[in-house]
Amino acid sequence: MRLLVGFVSLLVLNLPAQDIRLQKEIALGEKLANQFRQNTTRIDSASVQEYVDRIGQRLAAQIPDSRSPYRFEVVADDRGGYAHQPLAFPGGYVFVPAPLILAAQNEAEFACMLAEAMAVLKAENRQSGSEIWFSYEGVFPVAIAQQADTDAVKIASSAGFDPAALGRYFARVYQSEARLAVLEEAIQRLPARTYTGTGDFARIQEEVRRASVQRTGRPPSLLQK
Repeated sequence: MRLLVGFVSLLVLNLPAQDIRLQKEIALGEKLANQFRQNTTRIDSASVQEYVDRIGQRLAAQIPDSRSPYRFEVVADDRGGYAHQPLAFPGGYVFVPAPLILAAQNEAEFACMLAEAMAVLKAENRQSGSEIWFSYEGVFPVAIAQQADTDAVKIASSAGFDPAALGRYFARVYQSEARLAVLEEAIQRLPARTYTGTGDFARIQEEVRRASVQRTGRPPSLLQK
């Protein structure tokens, strides 16, 4: 047993610094995700969870340099500010608030906001160096927000979702003309593509409404308390 423990310890000590940091990120992300689950309510709908995971994995396939798999969960609580931003933790844990599904006017808007959360995590990893940084409230440093916007439209477009939908969503929830201008410039640089959806979004929105009524006994509201 001592030999085995010593061998494992030797393997860990000889891991490249990047691999050690990745292991720390995944461990931290798992810890934070478990803590978050203890203080939130999961949407009790297998079809909603399956749909969000399907859209998320379609986006994730366009991030070949991702350092860990993405895991998506739909929750009732909304901690992502007035934009209903999904919460992305280290290790690829992404919690999607049900109010985002209700606030999006179409599948492309929803997919773009999901891509934005994934791009935020990617930008944080790129900028953080030896530190791990993330936001619980959907408020990020300007450099991370702008990089995430640029990456999000690339990810969404490559996955077959209209990236201009992100600008339309942002125009309703943000008052930053500068951010919208940067986003529009990034969209203009993308190659022309034909965009198609799954056709399932309206059905999923209705599922979320029903799940919200069953949970609270009243129709869902997007008003922030």
